[in-house]
Amino acid sequence: MGTLKDEERVFMVVDKDTGKVYDLRNERHIEKLTETEIARSSLANKDKDKLKESENERQSNQKNPKSRKSVGWNNWWKKKLDNDMEFLKAAEIGDLPALNKYLDVQKMKGQQADVNATTLDDWTALHLACRAGHVQIV
Repeated sequence: MGTLKDEERVFMVVDKDTGKVYDLRNERHIEKLTETEIARSSLANKDKDKLKESENERQSNQKNPKSRKSVGWNNWWKKKLDNDMEFLKAAEIGDLPALNKYLDVQKMKGQQADVNATTLDDWTALHLACRAGHVQIV
């Protein structure tokens, strides 16, 4: 495709899921982008339905002791992912004590942050710290 001039980039939208590039000056591209967004919103509604189903299942699992283990693991993974996100935020704002805390196995009780955790744009904590100029973290 080649490189785009800065004047042209202003009109471009990249779909990070598919890698397609849309030119907002082109009506067909806008229609395709709108259709894609409508399809995604219908998928989001399906996801909401799945969440309701899983909530109902969780409530029924509380009555069934064998299923409580899966709920416990789900909570563990949710907390682990939350710790990863907090680790990335700490790297971005340059909070060195928080970074050390999220990497400490004893303080985090086995839910320490993953140093290779990434944002939605596939940026690691190192990328975020470098971009923000936090030399003490790098």
